[in-house]
Amino acid sequence: MKHINLTSEKDCCGCGVCREVCPVNAITLNVDKTGFYYPTFDDDICIDCGLCEKKCPVIHSDNIENIKQASFWGGFNKDENIRENSSSGGMFSALAKSVLQNNGIIVGAVFDREVGVHHVCISTEVELARIRGSKYVESSLFDVWPAMISYLKQGKYLLFSGTPCQIAAAKSICQKWVSQIVFIEVICFGVPSSLFFRRYLEWREQKVHVRTIDFKFRYKKYKSDRQVLKQIGDTKSLCYDHGRDPYMKAFYRKLSLRPSCYACRFKGFPRHADITLGDFWGIESRCPEFDHQKGVSLVIVNTDKGESLLQQIRDNLLIKEFDKDFAIKKNPMVIESAKEPEKRDNFWTDFNRMKLKKLFVKYDLMPSFWMKTYSNILIWGGKICRIITNR
Repeated sequence: MKHINLTSEKDCCGCGVCREVCPVNAITLNVDKTGFYYPTFDDDICIDCGLCEKKCPVIHSDNIENIKQASFWGGFNKDENIRENSSSGGMFSALAKSVLQNNGIIVGAVFDREVGVHHVCISTEVELARIRGSKYVESSLFDVWPAMISYLKQGKYLLFSGTPCQIAAAKSICQKWVSQIVFIEVICFGVPSSLFFRRYLEWREQKVHVRTIDFKFRYKKYKSDRQVLKQIGDTKSLCYDHGRDPYMKAFYRKLSLRPSCYACRFKGFPRHADITLGDFWGIESRCPEFDHQKGVSLVIVNTDKGESLLQQIRDNLLIKEFDKDFAIKKNPMVIESAKEPEKRDNFWTDFNRMKLKKLFVKYDLMPSFWMKTYSNILIWGGKICRIITNR
């Protein structure tokens, strides 16, 4: 067995398309010591058909069709409950509900304590809550490809959501049915390792003596500018400030990202997705009436298909068009890759030989006493404000 000679580990995005299209099952996906999947192939089985190379989204990252001049929008869902339970302004929920109401299928990432973050297909609004919200960890696509293709063969219309590389992968593997799919991407900072997240979650569980049922990466029910994690356990729920949480600090310092994220092939314009979604940072400087604490979405419309879907849901939104420079000024990850830190390799070497707490301490990821105190004041202050507001 050897690593497949399609793309290097610095390029591979771990989508699994090569394995899915191989007609003789010569390709397997194996996880490395950092928790990222890479393809390997069996020389004795391979028939040199070339399908894996033909379908690799990284090799063909420049193949973009049906593009238009992108337009840039800022706004949010008028439904306050949806907005509060969304990562930014609730735009994804509005788009997804429109597809579901037309008997469509939504494909997106969900959290599962046993199998990790992975993509699933859902067909009801009740299930939509599982997909709603950011997941700051790499999502596995391997099991969703056959389900998607089955729905497409039935003539179903799909909304596929994911990172830019996942969008390119989905377009490649579902090329025959692209007209039946609307592709919605998130502005991507990079994807952390699922192994790192699993070990972090186990560390949290041991520390607070709960078993995690659900995990919210962007919990917004506090009157605070601080971003908060919420661990929903079997006996109690706990919240953690992004700024003091070791997992999120490793993410923001770019230590835990997949190697391909440091030289992403899917930055800039034109884009593979029909619509790009993210936080509209800084919108309050031009539109103070947009309450940024509740979340405001940046919506980039890249295709006519995306434009058509946005028009279908406009009655459910408060939305305004902006110029490109202002829209992406504070969203550089639309066009830039994450910069690889000098200590990344050392971080992963230590990850495989140290207990997690020692790793966090060594890389200054644990909060100081004063940071803990400051974060607790913000979190409890937010709780008090919420109680007073709801009286």
